[in-house]
Amino acid sequence: MKNKDLDGTFLFGFEESIGYLVGTHVRDKDAVVASMIIAEMATTFKNNGSSIYNEIIKIYEKNMVGV
Repeated sequence: MKNKDLDGTFLFGFEESIGYLVGTHVRDKDAVVASMIIAEMATTFKNNGSSIYNEIIKIYEKNMVGV
């Protein structure tokens, strides 16, 4: 899939040893970045009346029905 609006823009990366890269501010795959992203997700969901757990359940219900 190619999106010409995103040419050269880094969005997300990962490796098999549970390292994550998100955005362009940090190029190191460690638990600090993952922890920051989880904290941001938790805050966003709470501000919208939800939680990480509730959002995971929504994903499960949408994609895993009958599995």
